[in-house]
Order: sequence, then C-alpha cells, then structure tokens
Amino acid sequence: MKPLYDKICEYVAKNPARFHMPAHFGMGDNPLFSSAKYDVTELDFSDNLQNPTGAILESEKECAKTYGAKNCFYLTSGSTTGVFIAMSAIRNRTDEIIVARSSHKSVYAAARTLGFKVRYIPSSFDKNGIPLPVTEKDVETALEQYPSAGACVITSPNYFGMTADAKSISALVKKRGKILFVDEAHGAHFPFSERFEKGFSGFSDISVTSFHKTLPVYSGGAALFCNNDTLTDDLLRLRADLHTTSPCYLTLLSMDYSIDERRISGKEKYEKLFEKVNLLKEKLPLEIIKNDDFTRLVVRCGDNGFSALRQKNVVPEMTFYDLAVFILSPENEERIDDIYDALKDVKCESARKIPPLPAPVFKKVTGGGAYLPLHDAIGHVSLGEVGTYPPGIPVVAYGEVITENIADFLKDRDVFGFVNGRLYVTIDK
Repeated sequence: MKPLYDKICEYVAKNPARFHMPAHFGMGDNPLFSSAKYDVTELDFSDNLQNPTGAILESEKECAKTYGAKNCFYLTSGSTTGVFIAMSAIRNRTDEIIVARSSHKSVYAAARTLGFKVRYIPSSFDKNGIPLPVTEKDVETALEQYPSAGACVITSPNYFGMTADAKSISALVKKRGKILFVDEAHGAHFPFSERFEKGFSGFSDISVTSFHKTLPVYSGGAALFCNNDTLTDDLLRLRADLHTTSPCYLTLLSMDYSIDERRISGKEKYEKLFEKVNLLKEKLPLEIIKNDDFTRLVVRCGDNGFSALRQKNVVPEMTFYDLAVFILSPENEERIDDIYDALKDVKCESARKIPPLPAPVFKKVTGGGAYLPLHDAIGHVSLGEVGTYPPGIPVVAYGEVITENIADFLKDRDVFGFVNGRLYVTIDK
C-alpha cells in the first residue's frame, strides 16, 4: 500500500490549475523541475504532517508494520530533527542520560541544548582504529556506574556497517527501567532481507532512521519509531513543535512509494545484490574491512585508490585515511563493476590506521565565549562540538579542552564545528 503516493498521483492526473504553494506550481522548463508536479502542500486531500488523519497516517501505520514497531512518525528534515524530538521527550522524564561517545554530532547538540547531564560510554576500536558499536557489556557497565541516568542513547549501525545487538541491549535497558533511544540512521534497509542484522525499530523505546541514506528516497526522508506507549503523545506533540510546517511532499511520496516497493520486491533484489557484492569482494585485490552490512563496502585502498577512483569518476560515500566507504543498493547495482574497474590494478602502499579519538579532558565551563583560530584555541574549553565529517562523531565535545593532540588531529581535515575558520571556546584557559 502507498496511500499518499496514490492520492497525489490522482491529483496530478487531473491536471489542475494550481494557485497554491509551492510557488513553482508544478511547472518549470529546467529539468530540475521534472518532478515538480508531485510537490504539493497541505490540501483537503493530502493530509497534514502536523496532525495526520488521512493518507499520511495510513502510510505511517503501514511503515510501522514493516519495521516491526508500534508507531511510526515521518520526518522530512532528516534524522537530526528526529534526534531533537526524541531527546526532548526524554528530557521531560530525566535530566541525566548515558550516551555512547561515538554518537553523531546531533546527539551532542540536543543534549547541550536541552541541558542534559551526559555520562559517556567510552569508545572501543577495532584493529583498524574504527569506532565499534557498543556491546551489551558496555551498556550494562554504564547502567551500573550511573544508576540515576534515566535513558541510554546509542548508535547502530555505524558509518562502517557495524551493528550492535538489538535484542539483548533492548532487553537489558528495559529490565533496568530506563529508556533506550537508538540512532539507526544508516539501517533503513534492514527489514527487507534476512541477510541483514535485526534492527532496533521493533525493540527500543525510540529509534530514528534515515530512509534517504539507504533507500531510494529524496534527501531528508526519515522517521521516528516508538514502542513505548508513554512516549507516543509527547513525540507527536514535539514533532508538531520542532518539525518544519512545510514538509516536502516529494520526500514524503518517495518514502511512501519506496517502502512499499521494498516490501514487495526487496528480498529478491537484495539477494541478487548480495551475490554481486560477494563477487566484487572476491575479485578486488585489496583488503575489505569486515562488517555486518554487505551493502556498506569498506575497502582499504589508500591514496593510490582515491586517485584511481577520481580518474574513473567513481564517487564513494566517504574516504577516511586509507579507507573508501561505498553504499551499495539495488539502484546502483549495475554500476558496481565500475568500482572493480577503478581499483583492480591499485596497490595500497600504506597501512595507516585511523587514529583513535584523542582522550577527552574535561574542565568546568566558566566565563564568556570567544571565537579563536585552532592553534590559539589550544588549552581553552570548547563551547560546542568539533570533529570530522563524515562520519560526524565529535572529536571534542562541549566542556572538553582543546589539547595539542586534538588540534593536530583536526588540522587540514574536513571538519564541523568551526565558525568562519574559528572555534567557539571559553575566553579563559
């Protein structure tokens, strides 16, 4: 079922004279506007994301069934909005939370904005220096260490396709009477094949996923899933408060359509993709980093590989130290051989490990703030989050000191947290 998509298609088929937003009015000479006719607003038949009662609500219910959740709440402004909504609902119940140190920057921003006391689960790394998902033991240790914390926030899968144990961690947190919120932004495809690990959407109190990251959905397409009846009303209210009142209907329609399409043919498509990915892995003369998601290909190819990819016009999701990360899907399956053609003759001459996150140094925040260049900020306390993007994990968080090691780590990288080339830090060291 794709109720919202079908409703809008009926409207488009009538070729109406449009005098409503958006002001492209479904027209445009440039190819950019080829889908504009499907982009509408809140009309008497198209429902309203602020308070869905029609086609959007029907679509959300179908999506919840697909993901094994009690409730689904669509978003068109990405998982970051979902993080703020979820953590605002949690803030109504507790002011202290446990957070995996390898969480996305949006988790830190929400925690800081909402005034949480944050207790960290330290990061663990594999032999390559990749931050690993938390384990059941990691969560159990943190719950014992911080018994007054009312919620736990973790990420699974991570940017490199590695997952945490959804069932055991969810059961543990529930047994302790705490709220579990999972950033599952990179796992929207998990329900559609038994080749994937079980996701958290059917187990955790709240989870957020970004459909646009791994499904054929326009940017910003995401959803919150909720299995805790005591949180449902708050999430609906907070979505109305924090989400844009002008949701992109192209994004909503692409979610409605693509989830239904995957529901019907996903198993067959991912099985075919699995076979092709395995063949690629067998042929590539380079190290493949082991993970839990076969659609997230991580290849150690170094600078030689990066140059070869550029020359062949093959664009990965991310290059990070010696690693290239590729997102594979039924939609780009026919281009997978391009990866092989680009890398088949490459030799990775170096074996640089990703350096671990510098150890955080905490210091009480006092006084006002100032914007300083990176070198001048050494010794000052950060008043925001700073790190490399992707993957968007803060190297330094609010209340942590900018050390010389951190400055060296950040130098000459693509980073977030800078404002016009400067960092926002305390005036005094």
